[in-house]
Amino acid sequence: MKVYFEGRYYTEDSTMNEREYLKEHAYRLYCKLFPAVMPSVPLKNNLQIYQVYYDAASHAAIDGGFIPFKTGFNHNYENDIILDVWRKRDWVNAKYVGVLSWRFYEKTGLISSKLKLGSDVTVFLIKDYERFKHPFCRKGFNSVNKMVEYADKMQLFPFKLKEYPLKDNVWCNYWVAKPHIFDDYCTRYLSKAIEFFKNTDYYCITERHRGKDCLSMTFFLEGLFSIYLQEEKIKYKLVK
Repeated sequence: MKVYFEGRYYTEDSTMNEREYLKEHAYRLYCKLFPAVMPSVPLKNNLQIYQVYYDAASHAAIDGGFIPFKTGFNHNYENDIILDVWRKRDWVNAKYVGVLSWRFYEKTGLISSKLKLGSDVTVFLIKDYERFKHPFCRKGFNSVNKMVEYADKMQLFPFKLKEYPLKDNVWCNYWVAKPHIFDDYCTRYLSKAIEFFKNTDYYCITERHRGKDCLSMTFFLEGLFSIYLQEEKIKYKLVK
């Protein structure tokens, strides 16, 4: 399949930058080329919990108790997907809403039928990740450290991100929240941070991670929900 926009064709083989440009400037055509499966009917018990997949291999790992969400390239990875779900707003009457990784079972050992959700937010702890420091203070994450310093300098938030005293690390999309919490986080933190960095050089810089170059923006956003929970004094439940 191909789509035509501004004098040229875009296909599934377009570069990452081309896909991102199409998504930013012609979202309807982007969705046509990279359709996302987003059913509007909540699951049993009124849970609107999506699970992301990209291809046949990741689809095979999808838990049948979650809503499958097919996606293509996203500049900010799962964070863009969280915002896509947020904008759709078919979760407003749900009990809980979330966007989980296709590796959810692999990393947590948990299945949908056994989940015990509670409090305003339920956080799922990833096995063996307790050894990793928060991205904002991790040694070797030089570009992310600079992003934190720049955000503080420009007063992105009314508090300092650098050396923020965190109690728990909460990883990017291993949590579900009540709708008003999900909306508040996306409105005042996640979308705000993305828009803040979008027109800066930091938006496309990379950090070496596990032998390959990854967008530093990914790591910055990965650390944001932890900050939100503590700064806003949100009640949350940890599930191992």
